[in-house]
Amino acid sequence: MARTEGSSRAELRTEAETVKKCIAAEKALDAVRPPSSHMYADTNTASLKHRLKEINEELKRRS
Repeated sequence: MARTEGSSRAELRTEAETVKKCIAAEKALDAVRPPSSHMYADTNTASLKHRLKEINEELKRRS
């Protein structure tokens, strides 16, 4: 879990909110992206979801 060890809980919560907004933006962009861009977007969304999972696990571990 890179980038979580030295972060405070407040920083992690802020990052989680930012990641959620990025995921929502990716979904909104899917509606206007050309089909050739969807594979890259899917990979990016998967990375964002994975990071969100890491953050949530770290927050749970610290509580």
